[in-house]
Amino acid sequence: MVRISSSYIQLKRVILELLRERRSPARLAWAVGVGVFVGLLPLYGLHLVICVAAATLLKLNRVVTCLASNVSNPLFFPVLAFVGVQIGHLMLYRAWVPMSFEAFKKVDLLEFGIAWAVGSLALGVVLGALVGAATYVGARRYRGARPQVG
Repeated sequence: MVRISSSYIQLKRVILELLRERRSPARLAWAVGVGVFVGLLPLYGLHLVICVAAATLLKLNRVVTCLASNVSNPLFFPVLAFVGVQIGHLMLYRAWVPMSFEAFKKVDLLEFGIAWAVGSLALGVVLGALVGAATYVGARRYRGARPQVG
């Protein structure tokens, strides 16, 4: 006979509660939007902490927010960083970052970092809003397709 410990049951209860919290289409959309925004910030290593704090303060689903922040995974990071730097440089200096080896040798790291931060903020707002809106539409359709109980 297998005995299941009470700590296992408590852990299972906590995990299920985290997965079920705040699941309305609007809350899920905000959770995804905030997660994508945080995931695009150039604060690598802090995304999890920022996501949990933001989701808790904004009363959003913490699991969904943290999952959505993984948009800046190793597969997409180079493209997102490049686009962030280009957008930031365009916003700050009204010009794209030159794409040549000679220009790369003359890069000012402070200018590069500021452009990346500004561009990532702008990109995060736009992508967060777009993905959040798509999540809202998808969640509403999914909810409408499911049979209502009781």
